[in-house]
Amino acid sequence: CQSVKVPQKWVGSSVALGYDSGVLPPRSASEGAIRDAVLVNVFDWGRSELNTVDKERHMTPEEQQNRKKFWGYYKGGIEHLAWVAAKTYLHRFGNSDKWEKVTLTVYDFDSMTKDDSMGSFSVPLKDTDLLEGKLNDSGATLTYSIKWRDFPAGSRLKGTWRISIHKAEKLPNKDHVSLSDPYCMITALSTNGKYKLEQVTSVVPNNLNPVWEETLDVPVASVNNSLETALEHARPGLGKGDLHSMLSNAEKQKSISKSLTGSISVMTRMSSSKSVSSSGFSKWTERLQNV
Repeated sequence: CQSVKVPQKWVGSSVALGYDSGVLPPRSASEGAIRDAVLVNVFDWGRSELNTVDKERHMTPEEQQNRKKFWGYYKGGIEHLAWVAAKTYLHRFGNSDKWEKVTLTVYDFDSMTKDDSMGSFSVPLKDTDLLEGKLNDSGATLTYSIKWRDFPAGSRLKGTWRISIHKAEKLPNKDHVSLSDPYCMITALSTNGKYKLEQVTSVVPNNLNPVWEETLDVPVASVNNSLETALEHARPGLGKGDLHSMLSNAEKQKSISKSLTGSISVMTRMSSSKSVSSSGFSKWTERLQNV
């Protein structure tokens, strides 16, 4: 987007990222082969146009301004998408230090309002057999287990903490009409405080004693500069300097949305503190424009 010579009017276009998640690539496969298997497409829904230098020259000032406005919208969306993707990668796969602790929180999923907390507790990340934790003072509990898994030598990850969320019991009902729809979120915080990783289980509808039997991973990287290297490869200068000031997860706020298939996906939105949340994004866009 930064190198396009004239502004475009791409209205309603979509960006699609496609990859095969059904089969894991062999460890012998090169990174290039894996990257080549990822598809990135821009879809036009019939309301966009391809502007050229010659077309731009023959437009009226009003038409040129109109294209400039819509191109600003599109560029802003792409820049925000890239920023969120970089943040997600950094906090999931960038920590080569220790994870200090993990907080397990059970929420009641609400489609129209903010999800209600049903209780939480924090535990250190260490091998833990099946254990029942106390969510609140009303007797609600969450059963979990934690196990470290080493990865083979030469992997980009040293290994991962596998946190199994088994079940919850005696949850408080937060719904007024029916029973609550609980899910569990884990929030891992690194020892140095720079990395924060959030993941969630599926939602169990209308149940105060949900059974999940799901496992979530908290990886530990072999090196801590993989994102910097990838960004630098994409565009020289993009990966230099302190990325954490641009890609902090401190202001991230969780939200869950239902997909068309009925499953759930995790999305992020900016917090109400616009001055804080826009700071990192402003630094990101400034770097994109200057490299």
